[in-house]
Amino acid sequence: MTGFKIKNATSTPIEVMLSKYTNIDHGSDSWFTIAAGETSSWGRNGWEFLVFKDANENRRGWYLDCTSRTIDVTFRGLDREIEVDHPKGFNIRNATQTPVQVMVSAYTNGNGTVQQIYDVPPDFSDASKCHWTRNGWELLAFIDPASKTRRGWYLNTGDATVDVTFNGFDKDLTIYRPSELLIFPHLNLVFLYN
Repeated sequence: MTGFKIKNATSTPIEVMLSKYTNIDHGSDSWFTIAAGETSSWGRNGWEFLVFKDANENRRGWYLDCTSRTIDVTFRGLDREIEVDHPKGFNIRNATQTPVQVMVSAYTNGNGTVQQIYDVPPDFSDASKCHWTRNGWELLAFIDPASKTRRGWYLNTGDATVDVTFNGFDKDLTIYRPSELLIFPHLNLVFLYN
C-alpha cells in the first residue's frame, strides 16, 4: 500500500483530515480521531493535504507527496513541525515490453539481499515488488533473462527515494528524485557486456 502512516505522539487525541485527490473512489476526507500514542494508515498515491485539529478547533496542515511509497508521519503538536520519514532507496520499474530483471547491491543496507535477481515490475504500484531500501551509493544491474545481456549503473539515493525507470539496454535510465528529473548520460555507465 502507498500512502501515509500517521502517528499521534502526543498525550491527547487529535483529529486528522487527509484529502483524497489520489483515492477518490475509496478514500475519505472526513475528520478521523487518532488516540494518543496510536497510528493510523491511509491509502493514497500522490500529493495530498494533511490537516490536524485539536479540541479547540486550532488547525495546522501540510501538503505532502506519497507517490509510490508509504510516508511515516509523526505528529507532536500543533506548535511543532511534523516529522516525516520518507523511505529511502530506489523504486524501480521497466518501461519496455521485454521482461527485465535487476540486482541491487546492499552496501548501505546490511539487511538488504544482495546477489539475488528479481523481476522488474512495469510500474511503482506495489512497493513490495519495486522498492529497495538503501541510503547511499549502490549498483543497479539490469539483466535480460533470455539473452543474458547486462547493463548497470552506480547511483546515489541521497536522502530520498529515487524513482528509476529502465528504458532498454540501448537507452539511458530515467531518474526522478522529488523536485528534479534527470536523464542519466552514458558517463554513469558501470558496465555493459553480453
